[in-house]
Amino acid sequence: MYVNGHTIYIAGSKNPFTTKQGVRDWYGDSTKTPFWGNVEDSDRYQHVMISINTNPDITQAVGHSLAGPGSLQLQKNMPSRIKSTERL
Repeated sequence: MYVNGHTIYIAGSKNPFTTKQGVRDWYGDSTKTPFWGNVEDSDRYQHVMISINTNPDITQAVGHSLAGPGSLQLQKNMPSRIKSTERL
């Protein structure tokens, strides 16, 4: 994740063959995306919430690849705070 001004940029999945985070990303993507589970339970979403709570100026979320459902879920859960989302 990267915060710049009012925007949080949420990265997509990492390569599962190179890092432990990659393995967790792929597990979360395959079991916690909206079609198969609750995106709020994913490791990535939990980290995003920590950043959101420590950066009160964030009003936009941009998600890349399978981080897109997380950014959309943020806007759904926090409509008065997250004014716009974008999926790359």
